[in-house]
Amino acid sequence: MRTALALVLILAVGSAEAACGIAQVFGGKVEVDLVQKDGYQYGIVSSANFDTKEIYGALRGRITVERGPLAVYDRDGVVVGTLPKKPGPFQSDGCAGNLRLVQAEKNTFLIMNGQAIIGTMQGALPR
Repeated sequence: MRTALALVLILAVGSAEAACGIAQVFGGKVEVDLVQKDGYQYGIVSSANFDTKEIYGALRGRITVERGPLAVYDRDGVVVGTLPKKPGPFQSDGCAGNLRLVQAEKNTFLIMNGQAIIGTMQGALPR
């Protein structure tokens, strides 16, 4: 009985983390490279970590310009949340807490949940 309960708790915690797609795309250090095509701009999000098992430059997702906030897609092309066009608070399905986009320097942003830094993003946001 204890083993089954422990397994249920592990699965519940794992699925809660997996449900926060923003953290999967922006967790750790990432770079955003802007692509211009037919007057439309979007950002390719890739890993900028040298100190993890993930390959440097691995595709994490994409940011596109929408009518409201910026749409964030994971590497499978599924919308996992939105970002504000300017630094400020935002919400994402499956992510608990107080999410904020904070500009640390020119073209350097922090993705924060409360006082904790989820990730660091280098590069400009698409316009």
